[in-house]
Amino acid sequence: MRKSILTFAFVFASSAFGLTEVGDKPKNYCWKDTNEAQVCLEDAAHRDSVRVLLYNAGWCGPCNTEFSTIASATNKFKGKPVVFISLSSDGWSRGAGASTGFLKEWSTRHRLNSAQASFVVASSPRNAGNDFFSSVYIPNVVVIDSSGVVSYKEINPGVNAIVREVERVLPTPVPSMP
Repeated sequence: MRKSILTFAFVFASSAFGLTEVGDKPKNYCWKDTNEAQVCLEDAAHRDSVRVLLYNAGWCGPCNTEFSTIASATNKFKGKPVVFISLSSDGWSRGAGASTGFLKEWSTRHRLNSAQASFVVASSPRNAGNDFFSSVYIPNVVVIDSSGVVSYKEINPGVNAIVREVERVLPTPVPSMP
């Protein structure tokens, strides 16, 4: 009985706060990329791909650590239906915002613009992770499978865990992107 009450309380709290959980389909988020172009989660170019939302900020030490190796660790996804979306809420200092200049510097510093896997670099509102996490810490990651459902979400999982999850949810056999 106690377990049933706790389960109900958790489900009620999740729905009351509107958290998008593993197994849910998230809303169609949109962001501005390094060219000030709007990029949306459900853009036709990405709709049937695995999408990896990587929330970060320039001042965040763990974010910089994660991104220092992510470009090379994701090279195995070259030509695969996977898009990594780097979503920066802040620039190099807290409250600075993720300007276009910062996004370009972030992309260059972490070699995202020359990564073999598909990367989008965009700005994100400070509270962007609130739809997925009750307490927002960065870096955090959300993986959305090719059917558009959240398959994984974690705070500071590390690059190896991100790569393992993408490998797990890629369709088999893995189609190549055009």
